[in-house]
Amino acid sequence: MNALAVFECAGRTGSFTRAAEELGTSQPAVSRHIANLEDHLGVALFDRHHNRIVLSPEGCALHEAVALGLGHIQSVFQEIRRSPYQIRTLTIGCSYGLAHLYLMPYFAAIQEAFPAHEVRLITTDSYADLERSDADYSIRYGTGQWPGRAAVSLFRENVFPVCAPEFLSRHPGLKDPQAWRDLADYPLLHLDAGQRGWLVWESWLEQAGARPLPPGKRVSRSELYLQYPFLLQAAMEGRGVALGWSNMVDRYLENGQLVRIGRQSVETERGYFLVSAGDSPEDHDLVRLQTILMGKTVLKG
Repeated sequence: MNALAVFECAGRTGSFTRAAEELGTSQPAVSRHIANLEDHLGVALFDRHHNRIVLSPEGCALHEAVALGLGHIQSVFQEIRRSPYQIRTLTIGCSYGLAHLYLMPYFAAIQEAFPAHEVRLITTDSYADLERSDADYSIRYGTGQWPGRAAVSLFRENVFPVCAPEFLSRHPGLKDPQAWRDLADYPLLHLDAGQRGWLVWESWLEQAGARPLPPGKRVSRSELYLQYPFLLQAAMEGRGVALGWSNMVDRYLENGQLVRIGRQSVETERGYFLVSAGDSPEDHDLVRLQTILMGKTVLKG
């Protein structure tokens, strides 16, 4: 358990030294915990670049799980210590992909902003399940109109091509600022959008003004993914070019696991919204959650 706590802190701070300072221990002790954990798992959890550390793909997956687990443990501790008459819950629902790629970095801030609540998370890829759940708020993709529910915007759908640095090195032609026009010539990773209306490669190429996919080209099983996090994992492993949604791939761009191809992007009329269970125009918690999820600071309440 100590090793996981040390790993979470090192991943969050991006530094063994800062993790040691936060935990009140030494930098060699932090390094030893990480090394023991990597030996136990048989994989590298961090990529070392001189004096900089970056979570590896395996490290990112583990860090998400550990952060969620430690957050839940903290919530349970707080629940046990509080009087049962003071416990209130705040339940947020969203898809697995949104939880993994967007919501989790804000989870601690939500808990801090709602100290009198037990913050719960429901993940499902079915809006029907969200409707049947007891979620107080949900994050949904659409135009912002849900009858009987108040909704506030989080971010517009802004999409651009991304790939791994290693893939870019193997395909130097993609370094050309106009390479996005000929992406149909490269291995593309496809998301099975189903009936949700998410932007797919055919639509992106058309709206961006790029050359379309060859007529009759079929997508192979190895290029098709049902979950966006798995598609991004494949992109980070250098298997092809993916469509990147802003606010969901930003941290991978910042840590260098993904790079943009050119500067062309497509913005649609759709986006992601925070939706309440009711339609009250005086829902202050809705606005507070929106503020947090847009990366701003709020006061505790």
